[in-house]
Amino acid sequence: MRWYDIYDVIACGVKRKSHEDGGNCMNEIDILIVEDDPSLQEAIQDALAMYKTVCASDGEEALQVLESNRARLVMCK
Repeated sequence: MRWYDIYDVIACGVKRKSHEDGGNCMNEIDILIVEDDPSLQEAIQDALAMYKTVCASDGEEALQVLESNRARLVMCK
């Protein structure tokens, strides 16, 4: 996926969740961004400001994030 296709992904149905997930103790995030370049992380988060995003620098860090968070979409290159 090219980073400039972000809006195509959003148009395909990833929307903010407006209600809590009853008894689940995991944190809900909309998009997990896996990117090793801090400037790209920041640019992508700015473009997706209306969503709850979390960044990870590599696959190992992404797996650690997913241990305690549930992501609706994972973006990586």
